[in-house]
Amino acid sequence: MLLRLLAPCSLLACLWLPAVARADSPLTYERYSLDNGLDVVLHVDRRLPLVAVDLAYHVGWAHDGSRRGLAHLVEHLMFRGTRDVEDGEHLLLLQERGASNVNAHTDDDGTSYHALVPRDVLPLALWLEGNRMARVRLTREHVEEELQTTIDEWESRVGSELRGLSHEALWNALFPEGHPFHRADPDDIRGLTLSDAQGFVESHYGPANATLVLAGDLPADVKAEVERAFGARRGGGAPAVLSPRRSLQGEQRIARRDAMSTKPFVLIGWLTPGLFEPGDAEADVLAATLDGERLRTMADRHAPGTILELEMGQLSLSGQSMFVFAAEGTSAATPQGMLATLDAILDEVRAASLDPAAVVRTRKRLATGTLRAVQRVDQRASIMQAYVAAGHEPDWLDEDLARYAAVDVDAVAAFVREHLPRDRRVVVLSEAAEVGP
Repeated sequence: MLLRLLAPCSLLACLWLPAVARADSPLTYERYSLDNGLDVVLHVDRRLPLVAVDLAYHVGWAHDGSRRGLAHLVEHLMFRGTRDVEDGEHLLLLQERGASNVNAHTDDDGTSYHALVPRDVLPLALWLEGNRMARVRLTREHVEEELQTTIDEWESRVGSELRGLSHEALWNALFPEGHPFHRADPDDIRGLTLSDAQGFVESHYGPANATLVLAGDLPADVKAEVERAFGARRGGGAPAVLSPRRSLQGEQRIARRDAMSTKPFVLIGWLTPGLFEPGDAEADVLAATLDGERLRTMADRHAPGTILELEMGQLSLSGQSMFVFAAEGTSAATPQGMLATLDAILDEVRAASLDPAAVVRTRKRLATGTLRAVQRVDQRASIMQAYVAAGHEPDWLDEDLARYAAVDVDAVAAFVREHLPRDRRVVVLSEAAEVGP
């Protein structure tokens, strides 16, 4: 997980035959497909009269192609009303009946619409999702308004954020123009049109390109309710298969001066294994073991009193991830000197110098965090969606936890040696802003 110093940021497939989870799994489920291709996952939990509704379309911002920003724009537009539901009424209808967490998010490979609703509100929630799947109303006025909202979000995340432009420079150097992960900027967003949005919805927002996860106190007739809401819907083609993998050759350095920062700043980024792939868990264990306090202790051994804050983290994406090491120095430090300190820290880890007991504690803490999330039915639905998106069954929890249980000091050291070398990375060296008289 990327923390405060790192970039402000953040899963689906074909048809399955009916399937059921292992009997001892905490994520017991039934999975089946409607005749129109909608993939449905049902998970029953009777402890509370609530149901988590999570509908994911298997198309995300990495599928934008030359129309960068389009998937995120469409996510916004899906809340602007249908031919039957007024603008803003989707949210209001659910909230006034006790629903919470009515929202959406767009990932690299999927867009998820979710809500946590009282059990008796489930038919309404399903009808609303099925209705906007087929009858969303897109207008030029709504597009123009949401374009500005999306640009404002970019400005908040990047333009006006301390060091936001440095983070953006690192990201786009790791994922350059033409790569599916290359980020949209305001000029890209301004160029999007009503026709773009209509084509995107018509191509991808249909049952054959979606997974519906229902988790909680499901009624006995839940399958009939799903059929009523979605059975008549058609369409939804899967987007083109992504090819995100690339390799870095050599070290690329980017010199910057952030106007809002009075202290020097260094970012190092590498391309690393994708979500759930071998190496992804090692990256998480490395970052969680070397928390801010441990990193500062290591930094002070090499350059006492020159570095204020350090963080590292893996941003896991489908097919290829990025690992980032970030540092903020004192006003007397230099980016070049800070980079030497960060390299010295990584050299220690390459030599398997981490405390084995600390690595074991980290593994247990990561497992506890995952299990804690599973206790909440809405997060459980989201986790099951993530497993499905990655091509696994919805109850892949045991295998997920086993990834971390297998990580030891030697595995972390091997990850650093293989994936975090000095000759395959991008380095952003940001000087402190000049202070006026």
